[in-house]
Amino acid sequence: MFFRIRLMPTLRSFERQQPTPAPSTHNRIRTMDTSTLMLAALTFCLVGATLHARRLGNERRDVMLLGVFSGLMGSGTAISAIL
Repeated sequence: MFFRIRLMPTLRSFERQQPTPAPSTHNRIRTMDTSTLMLAALTFCLVGATLHARRLGNERRDVMLLGVFSGLMGSGTAISAIL
């Protein structure tokens, strides 16, 4: 599950709540953030649309524009996965 829902604590649970430890980088390596997964999905969709537009014979400049935006989305996905 990608989303975590945190409910408002009641007064009793707030008093008994232990301090949370600092987040470890071990969990960060194994799972990706939701934004990274969404960027990756959008990148793959844009690449698919670019390939389909090329196959249909759209104008060359339109296909190049889709390709440029696919590359930008791909580089944004790579940067967000690294960070």
